Amino acid sequence: MRQLLLRLTPRALLLVVMEHALVLVAVVVAAALRLGYAGVPFDLGLLWRGMLIATVLQISLHYGDLYDLRTVRDRRDLVIRLLQALGATSVVLAVLYYWVPSLIIGRGVFVVASVLIILVIVGWRVAFDYLSLWVGPAERLLIVGTSGAAVTLARELFERRGELGVELVGFVDPDPSRVGSPLINPGIIGSISDIPDIVKQHRVDRVVVSLADSRGMLSMDALLEMRLHKGVRFDHLASLYEEYTGKIAVENLRPSWFIFSGGFRKGRVLMLAKRTLDLVVAALGLIVLSPILAMVALGSRFAGRWLSSSSSQARTVTTSWPASRRSGKR
Repeated sequence: MRQLLLRLTPRALLLVVMEHALVLVAVVVAAALRLGYAGVPFDLGLLWRGMLIATVLQISLHYGDLYDLRTVRDRRDLVIRLLQALGATSVVLAVLYYWVPSLIIGRGVFVVASVLIILVIVGWRVAFDYLSLWVGPAERLLIVGTSGAAVTLARELFERRGELGVELVGFVDPDPSRVGSPLINPGIIGSISDIPDIVKQHRVDRVVVSLADSRGMLSMDALLEMRLHKGVRFDHLASLYEEYTGKIAVENLRPSWFIFSGGFRKGRVLMLAKRTLDLVVAALGLIVLSPILAMVALGSRFAGRWLSSSSSQARTVTTSWPASRRSGKR
């Protein structure tokens, strides 16, 4: 749950909230078309049933990686994954409707809603991509360090720049002779002494320092001077990577990062919420799977009796066969 919340960037949150609202609107419109009365939008019972459908569908979308924007660049892949999520949603809703018939909105409503959901979700995803490009990045980053680990982390941030709302201005290397060398896009645009000018020229929001390059290669005195007298903001690359992706880059860590970083403490509220969620999910799983478990138990019981009776008959035939054969010889 904590990793999911860490990955929930403002743009991803906007995507989730808008899709929930669009799915709810699609269900309400489908109910109005199928049931044919004007009071549908004001039916509170219909609204919370529609919210249930939207919630189950979005859980299916999450497990189908449709909220990982790196995996749904292809529109065809988006439609296929959306159809799979709708199929999983229909199975879950069928089980819920079997146990709680009062949740059913009306016959044929979900079929009509599925068609509308495909249209609105695909249209919204296309519009969301264009809006992400139009709004532009929320933060401009300058990476200090060019080690393999730093480039790997920066490459993932670059690939997810549309989702995370970040822009990589470039890299800074302690060796001035490497200025102009390509790395990702862009490459190395300056050395340590050029950081204040780069920050001012490119309107950099955060200067991110790779811990793998900091010892023995970067001048901490120069960075401290920029921080105190020129107002340049510095962050650890590992901390920024965790902030944006919810993952820890082990290869880029140092013991000092664990000492000064937050976390490593589970509060009572978090433990209580985790325990409550575990109990609720376990109870729902038992309720949903109880018919299957009962059929498996009955099948095992009948299969055991059948195998026992077949084994007894086989022993009877084996025991009586030599006697009948001897009687035939006579």
